[in-house]
Amino acid sequence: MKKVQFTAIFLLSFILFGLISERIVSRTDYPNSDFFSFWLAGRLILSHQNPYLANEWINGHHLFGADWISDPTFLYPLPLAFIFLPFGLLNIYQATVFWVWISQVMLLIVVLLLLPLFGVDGKHYILPIVTGIILFRPIVSLLLYGQIGAFLLLTVVVASIMWDKKRWIWGGIIISLSVLKPNIGIPMLALISVYLFFRKYYQGFIGMLLAFIMMAVMACVYNPNWIWEYFEVLKSKQAQTFGYTPTIWGLAAFVSQFNLSTTLLTGSFITLPLLVMYIIIVTKLKGITPLEAVSFSVIIALLITPYLWPYDQIILVFPIVVIMATVRKVTNLYLRSALVFLIVDIVGFLLYWISIKIQMENLNSILSLLVLGIYALILFQYRTFSNDQPALTPDAASPAFQQAAESQAVKSADIESRHRESNA
Repeated sequence: MKKVQFTAIFLLSFILFGLISERIVSRTDYPNSDFFSFWLAGRLILSHQNPYLANEWINGHHLFGADWISDPTFLYPLPLAFIFLPFGLLNIYQATVFWVWISQVMLLIVVLLLLPLFGVDGKHYILPIVTGIILFRPIVSLLLYGQIGAFLLLTVVVASIMWDKKRWIWGGIIISLSVLKPNIGIPMLALISVYLFFRKYYQGFIGMLLAFIMMAVMACVYNPNWIWEYFEVLKSKQAQTFGYTPTIWGLAAFVSQFNLSTTLLTGSFITLPLLVMYIIIVTKLKGITPLEAVSFSVIIALLITPYLWPYDQIILVFPIVVIMATVRKVTNLYLRSALVFLIVDIVGFLLYWISIKIQMENLNSILSLLVLGIYALILFQYRTFSNDQPALTPDAASPAFQQAAESQAVKSADIESRHRESNA
């Protein structure tokens, strides 16, 4: 019966997502959306053109009715264009509707994959997680403009679960796909590599290496020079956006009134302690799980990357849910854990209001800092650096653990007393 109900809910969700996608796209300027770049890259590959050649890229915009040209060439690694080949077979309207639908399906899969973190209480967290995602500011950009954040979030979650089940090679292959969003993927994979190296999970490295080789070879068969062409694109984009994004560097630029030397000095002064804290936690905190290590890497990567926009923060859904599950396990309090996402949403709306006032997105980095602060507080309050500390369990000396233990002892005594009375 439960299986039938689950299937029915899943199918109804698919239909609802389709209606939502059609309604969103029909009311937006979809030829001038972010998704157009991904679609056009796939379309150009189908017609044997090069998305890194400015004239072919710009002509493609004019040919398919796009007035807004955000960048002179394709801004992402060439293998991503191959992922969007099927979309290139459709017209831009159909492809956009299909992508918005797939994005919602990927978010649903993420929620279902993360619910087991709450154990038997998982079903009680569907509402706070789904509500939290709906109210999360990045979700608006994700659905309205067709960004690839849901794809990135799904790859990270699936890879973490794979690693949690000791499937290191497959997890490495899947998480390597995050490099297709290089502003997040490159720093995140570098941080994760520290965890894999010190924990001696070398099979994770093997999986990532295999995926990198496969993606590079596939793209090189089509265009042997794509790597060098893409490096030129990255350098140009970095020069245009550095100091104007919601990262540590953007926050440093805002504080230093966009003086470059002061920005670099201030940003480095903040970034280095963050990296040291990360290394200490993932190398010294005993029993830290892949889920915890990867979600922690996500937060740090969002802060230290030199280039980011608010819609990229959709990937914070992963560490936020991990925080919720940890709070639930160490405090045994439903309301406290369920409110975590809502608190982040409220702060996100406040920062959005401030961004409108100042006409800049720099202060949205505070959202990532908030999630980092909550995460670090939980790790240091309820976890220890001893060799015997199990994952995602409270320290035996913590008040939360003692309270839970006393409560369990009272329940056990009450059950035993009732059992004796019934026997009598």
